[in-house]
Amino acid sequence: MPSGPPDPGRAARRAVAPLMSACVVLVVAINLSIPKLSASGLHPSATGLLWIVDSYVLVFGCLLIPARAAGAVGNIAGGAVLEWLPWRR
Repeated sequence: MPSGPPDPGRAARRAVAPLMSACVVLVVAINLSIPKLSASGLHPSATGLLWIVDSYVLVFGCLLIPARAAGAVGNIAGGAVLEWLPWRR
């Protein structure tokens, strides 16, 4: 067990991990429901199914961009820029 100073970003990473996991689970659920969706009363075309899956992937991907960008800025600036974020206090 490391005996160094506590890592202030650890709590933030632990808070983001469930969000990322939920996004992956929802995208997988949409991919697994494609056969049921095709057989439903909506009768989407192949293009329609592609739009449905792509829109889910795009939305959940955009939810992850702020977390990634915040981490990149923190790595570049050494965390000083991100001190105003609530989870950094």
